[in-house]
Amino acid sequence: MLILGAKQIEIDMPHFDYAIAAYYNGRLPLRASSNLARYDGVHYGHRTANPNDYIEVYIKSRAEGFGKRSQA
Repeated sequence: MLILGAKQIEIDMPHFDYAIAAYYNGRLPLRASSNLARYDGVHYGHRTANPNDYIEVYIKSRAEGFGKRSQA
């Protein structure tokens, strides 16, 4: 079949059935982590009250804003 001068051919992709699982196990957690990193308590998101230093701003803001899982 020709579409604007291009040929369409069939190819065999034996591992295509695993594409969604690979995305959810590999790429999705990385994207979520990257997207949530902006809510550090400095520029966006919850900011803890009365931190002792800059490191504590990050640690307490993320713990209070996201819960225990964000401290890992």
